[in-house]
Amino acid sequence: MNNSINILTPSAPFSARFFDEAWKKDWDTVLEGSENGTLMHSREYLSYHSAGRFNDCSLLLYHGKKPIAIFPAHQEEDRVFSHLGLGYAGLVFVKSLSFDLKLQAYQTLLETYHHSQINELLIKVTPAVYGPPAAEMHLYFLHLCGGKTIKKELSLAIPLPLNLKGLSKGRKSAIKKAEGVRLSLCQTDDFGRFWKELLVPNLASRHGVQPVHNSGEIAYLAKNNPGKIRQFVAILNGEWLAGAIVYVAPTCVHTQYLATNALGRRLHALDFMIKGLCEDIFKEKQFLDFGHVNEQEGKKINKGLLSWKASFGAQPCIQYQIKVKTKGWQLLLDSYA
Repeated sequence: MNNSINILTPSAPFSARFFDEAWKKDWDTVLEGSENGTLMHSREYLSYHSAGRFNDCSLLLYHGKKPIAIFPAHQEEDRVFSHLGLGYAGLVFVKSLSFDLKLQAYQTLLETYHHSQINELLIKVTPAVYGPPAAEMHLYFLHLCGGKTIKKELSLAIPLPLNLKGLSKGRKSAIKKAEGVRLSLCQTDDFGRFWKELLVPNLASRHGVQPVHNSGEIAYLAKNNPGKIRQFVAILNGEWLAGAIVYVAPTCVHTQYLATNALGRRLHALDFMIKGLCEDIFKEKQFLDFGHVNEQEGKKINKGLLSWKASFGAQPCIQYQIKVKTKGWQLLLDSYA
């Protein structure tokens, strides 16, 4: 597929362009004014995580001359993925777009790829907690064009601001004990210290793994996505006991990394920190996304992890992966004749 400037017009007055740096301003315009866009959809995040790994074939969709939607994606032979390098992706709309225009945007998306010899799309749909209630409309549009669910993963999210009555008895007790030792919660940009003292040792000793990013990478991403990647630590007498890397979206915050040490576990520093994030720092958001509790491609639930997250009052949220044939654009057209 040609990733240079390439304008296709399958469904006037709609048109589509394959992404090129010449159109980055339009991409950013959609993302900044979107109803369901997040850090994951930014070109800075995409280019960093895709460099040398994926053949980008992202689309920009226009209604007349106005950019109204973006679709982060990469190509493998006759299939397009949105997106294997990200936790989720999918189609991102500007705010206040009507049902008709959203449906036509999906039609244009499929039709454009169909005319570019792409046979099918595989989409990791952005979870509903990252958008307005109408965000689940994406699943309906994909259903109309013959989409099939190929994977479901269970995540948990805490409704914000935190409802202390929704916490388990044990969690309330742990937080009370942590507050009794006068921990403090601070924001810091010292990613290296968090990696060295908390994250790497915690993951190695408890799970036998390394973090996906190193401290330099997360520092780079934070610098190039200002305000969207933030680090917090729970401190006692200058010692870091627990920490979190948080991805910030318009409606939701996501705990990308959480870690604590032995003293932090004894003093319940992580409980203290999560309460502070939910009750104070991000209380204006709608959800704190705790992430998946699955193993084996979503077919097994980590019971301990589920129980721990649920003890904070977190509620289930399903993330869908959908496969759809690009020829399904005609089904969309016929469904709304």
